[in-house]
Amino acid sequence: MFPGLPNRLQFIAEYCLASLVYHLAFLKATLSPKHHIFEIPIFQDERRLSNLFSRVRTGDGCTESRIRPTGVPPHVSILCEMKWLKDALVDSLTKIEATRVDTVHDIISELEKRAIGAGTVTYDGLHAAIKT
Repeated sequence: MFPGLPNRLQFIAEYCLASLVYHLAFLKATLSPKHHIFEIPIFQDERRLSNLFSRVRTGDGCTESRIRPTGVPPHVSILCEMKWLKDALVDSLTKIEATRVDTVHDIISELEKRAIGAGTVTYDGLHAAIKT
C-alpha cells in the first residue's frame, strides 16, 4: 500500500492515513485553509481523497477494520488538568509573593512610625536626614 516504506511501518502509515481521512471535516473546520497540512498531495486530489474516504471503515459495525477509534486517551485529559493546576499554582505563588512584599513594607513602615514616636534613630530616618 505504501511503496518504499519498510514493512514494520506499514501499520503506522495506514493508521496515519486513516486518521487524516477520518478527521478531514474537523481539520477543514478547525485549521486555516492556508495551513501546511493542506499542501500535501493527498489533500490536493479531491478524487483520491473521496475514494479514500469511502474506503475508511471504523467503528464497531466494521468487522474487517484493524483500527478502532478510541477517543481521547486518558493521559491527554490528565495533562490538561495538570496544566490547569500548574497555571493556578503559578498564579497563587505570584499573589503570595505580592502579599509578602506588601506585608514586609507595612511592617517596616509601622516600625519606623513607632521608632520616630519613641524618639529613637532609625536607618531610614538617619538616611533621610543625611540626604537633606
